[in-house]
Amino acid sequence: MLILASTSDKLYVITSAAGDVEVHASWVDLSGTTVTPGRTNTPSITTAASTDIVAAPGSSTTVRNVKHIAVMNAHASVTNTVTVFHTDGTNPVQLVTMLLGPGESAQYVEGVGWERLNSAGAPVNALVTSDVDIQAFSDSGTWTKPTNFAPKLVVVRAWGGGGGGGAGASLATAVVAKGGGGGGGGAMAEGSFAAEDLPSTVSVTVGNGGTAGAPGAAGAAGGAGGIGGNTSFGTLLTAFGGGGGAGGAISAAATGGGGDMTLDNTSITSGQTVNVTGFTKTWPGA
Repeated sequence: MLILASTSDKLYVITSAAGDVEVHASWVDLSGTTVTPGRTNTPSITTAASTDIVAAPGSSTTVRNVKHIAVMNAHASVTNTVTVFHTDGTNPVQLVTMLLGPGESAQYVEGVGWERLNSAGAPVNALVTSDVDIQAFSDSGTWTKPTNFAPKLVVVRAWGGGGGGGAGASLATAVVAKGGGGGGGGAMAEGSFAAEDLPSTVSVTVGNGGTAGAPGAAGAAGGAGGIGGNTSFGTLLTAFGGGGGAGGAISAAATGGGGDMTLDNTSITSGQTVNVTGFTKTWPGA
């Protein structure tokens, strides 16, 4: 129970943002054997300030017993942190702090305590549920940190663009003419970040697929496919694009597919010679 036992006692709330918070409170006053019900509505708190929600009982009242308090964030977009205090006129004591997203509410019921409700009016059990925000990008854009709840962890998964396929060689005059190699798949990268370490927005770049190789002219080899574009989450995470496939040859040389791995942030393409831990390897392809 919440008891106001003197003419200096009262309940008040402090709101963190200029939104639209509505509060209802119901109580009974006890004076000897006389019981008098009462209630108050605080219809719209629109400033970040301290606002009384249950006044002190009158001098003729022995005690005011608060039975029910309902706090509603009625704003369409502003998240508000609402803190409820009890004071005896000298010593304020914080009873509860509630982070309420748009449309969310909380209520105190005597004998039950405090309970938070989501925007659909369903109870939220903080021990077994959590808010989740999923943002998917098929084109470049901007990731925005959620404001309707307090995120703790941000998990980012990114896929680089696939490499373009190589074009086939021409059959017009060639003795040997081969088809082009397929493009390599883009890399996948994943990172986890503490939400408090991220800014409110992060630029997202989605890598495009590599361009297709140009067909060979009469009797000529086909052109190599282009490298796939990198996909990045600001400067924090990058998934590199796949290598382009080699163009079809007009000789006995093997036609290589595009590489799907990276070295020093550079795609390995067909026919490229690289040095890895002391030995040199030529990637398959002409």
